[in-house]
Amino acid sequence: MKIYTHLRRLTTVAAITALAASCTPGAFGTDDLDFGSCSTPLPGDVDPDLLRKHHKVTLPWVPRKLAVSADTVQSSGRALGVSGNEVFAVDRDNGTLVVLDAAAKLSVKRTIAVGARPEQVIIAPNGDAWVSVRHGGKVVMIPKGAQKVGAEVAVGVEPIGMAVAGNQLFVVVAGEQTLKVIDLTTNQIIQSIDTKLPRPRTVTYARQGSASRFVVVDESGVSKTLVESYDGKLKTSSGTRYLRTTNPAQKLSFSSKKLRAWRATGAAVHPETGDTLIAHVLVSPGTQSTLLTDAKLSTFGNKGKSSSSGGYGSTGGAACDPSSPTRPVEVSLTQISKTTTTKTERQFAIADPNTGRNFLTRFDQPSDVIHHPAVSLAFMTNYGTDNVLVLNTGRKDVMEMPIAEIAVGQAPKAIVLSPDGKRAFVLNQHEFSVSEIDLAPLLDLTVDDYVVAKGDMPKQTKPLFLKPVRTVAFATDPNPAIIQQGRRLFTFTGNSKISRSQRFACMSCHLEGTEDKQTWFVADGPRQTPSLAGRLLGTGPFNWTGSEHKLQSNMDRTIERMGGQGLSKTELAALEQFMLHGLVPPPNPHFDGKLTEAQARGKKLFFDPVVACGKCHTGGTGSDAQNWDVGTVTKTETTIEQMRASMTGSKPRLITYNTPSLRGLYYTKPYLHDGSAKTLMDVLNRTSKTMGKTSHLSTSQKNDLVAYLKTL
Repeated sequence: MKIYTHLRRLTTVAAITALAASCTPGAFGTDDLDFGSCSTPLPGDVDPDLLRKHHKVTLPWVPRKLAVSADTVQSSGRALGVSGNEVFAVDRDNGTLVVLDAAAKLSVKRTIAVGARPEQVIIAPNGDAWVSVRHGGKVVMIPKGAQKVGAEVAVGVEPIGMAVAGNQLFVVVAGEQTLKVIDLTTNQIIQSIDTKLPRPRTVTYARQGSASRFVVVDESGVSKTLVESYDGKLKTSSGTRYLRTTNPAQKLSFSSKKLRAWRATGAAVHPETGDTLIAHVLVSPGTQSTLLTDAKLSTFGNKGKSSSSGGYGSTGGAACDPSSPTRPVEVSLTQISKTTTTKTERQFAIADPNTGRNFLTRFDQPSDVIHHPAVSLAFMTNYGTDNVLVLNTGRKDVMEMPIAEIAVGQAPKAIVLSPDGKRAFVLNQHEFSVSEIDLAPLLDLTVDDYVVAKGDMPKQTKPLFLKPVRTVAFATDPNPAIIQQGRRLFTFTGNSKISRSQRFACMSCHLEGTEDKQTWFVADGPRQTPSLAGRLLGTGPFNWTGSEHKLQSNMDRTIERMGGQGLSKTELAALEQFMLHGLVPPPNPHFDGKLTEAQARGKKLFFDPVVACGKCHTGGTGSDAQNWDVGTVTKTETTIEQMRASMTGSKPRLITYNTPSLRGLYYTKPYLHDGSAKTLMDVLNRTSKTMGKTSHLSTSQKNDLVAYLKTL
């Protein structure tokens, strides 16, 4: 039963306090229980993330010392590495690996060219540094102390994550959905494993005693566990699991709606348990029922447009509504053991002591995570908010106790700890710098044990706010000033011009310019997030209905939907330039410059006048800039249009969709405007008579057509 229902039935302050004390370790006061607001919608000018009136807050526990086994070994790559007094920083834009001297205030020791768009670095047991070169299709090795690359191994299309175990390097190849195993004594690939994950991104290795396992994680929130078989090679175990879909309850109701996990871009190993920690987000894109409710409540003013912003974070709904989270996108961390995934505990929210908002609203776009070697502290970098979230992992649910924020530079990409655990180093990707943080304020809080005496609680503390002791630039930004400005607007979440209450940035949904695989229920109906990287130039008009002929006008409309105050003309121009020229699409694993026989047959079908794909998708990847009814209008959209027509006294309009670019189709599934087609074959079958004509094609011919579509 919901907690606020219990509370309504209690008649004394003592009873309320007793019930609350059994639910949370924090102090509980009755002055924050504004029950009248639970049944009334929040006013439009109220920040829905505020906790002072509608939520009770608690204090985080201080961290504890870990009982780490001496035979524990762990490994996971990231864009930053450390070995002794050297810090290794991946410079993606300049295509280099920069080595800094941590004993000499982060002075640059050497800079090594490694190739196009390097992604991660990891240090082998012998001190060699290995770098995954994402757009070079290879990993390269820099010998210990060397000034240049000593060896390279071609591994396939788009290598990203890495881990080391003994004399073997494990590389996640996202474009090919594989995990490649390299023998570091011969630099040869000795095994290739099909992960069966759409876009695997990270891999972790953990060994405790004789038991070892690898966890491969896909960015959409699926993980697979691999273990060593009798012959020393890896095999997939039964450990396929999904990431968590709820955070600890943040409302009196103690009820959290199941959300969708996405953006799993960083992972690490818990040194005490061997569990895998995966940084990601939870997304609440709205539902058909809430959208229709919003539409009914709307006056459909402003030229017939709904005033609701749908799943983009509208402020409608009750203050204590248990059916939705306070934010459309929330940071989260999943802990995966050998047999289980994080169990969500029931806990009141930790509050920002300065603003009264949920403390977690300070963070967006998680990019990396690492665990302290001796204390129950996990550190998560947040690309969109220029900070690091520190969590106390001493609780069963790691997300229960956010304990600190560390402010760093622009777009923190990765974090590592010094070998003694006393310092942290953060890579600020857009500042081309590394920040050094003294962890003493956090370590000084540490207690030996949570159980001081029978029935006692661990010590509590207010959330801490820390800053680096130094931040040192290691390179200069090669991008033009207008691209730099546009990149900042695209990435930084704390900009009220972009979104209300600093909830969103463009990159909150468009990871690296791609898409979040979500269908958002906005005012006009269900809308899948489209990919942007390499798909905007020359493809106007924009959005699914083609209502905006200029990209800047469409950006304005999106910002309005996100509740932003709006950008200046100069800012819009900079953002447009970055979106057109600064977003780099991933390399295509289905095309190496020459079509296969099947792809060639598919191309012939694509441009066949009867099949007629090329009639609208000009040149194969372009657009005819026209709108069409291809039979994919949903019942929700039809209902909303009928409601609009009824309220405005007009006839229902024909709903049509703009011809989209087909660039990058291989990585932009699901398909259609509402994301209802899971594969390209589904698209062909559902629109066999309405989008060109494919009803007469055999299965073999449609397979050829799909093969060609994946090359675009």
